[in-house]
Amino acid sequence: MSAQASPQAEEKLVELLKTLTEHADELQSLLDQLLELKRSGVLDAMMIVVNRFEELIHYLFQDPALFRLLSIGVDG
Repeated sequence: MSAQASPQAEEKLVELLKTLTEHADELQSLLDQLLELKRSGVLDAMMIVVNRFEELIHYLFQDPALFRLLSIGVDG
């Protein structure tokens, strides 16, 4: 079985490398844009927003917070 898996794995690796080389310019451009966002501080600001949003989601779906929201929704 391992003899069959090895050629399949090699074929997948060759296909992956072929795809990467075909799109090398796009990947380089994407990396350049990400580095520029990092240098300008935009990426850090976006990560702060994402982390705060995640904290908010966790808070809202804790049982006491969920019950408070439901009571506000029901009571108006």
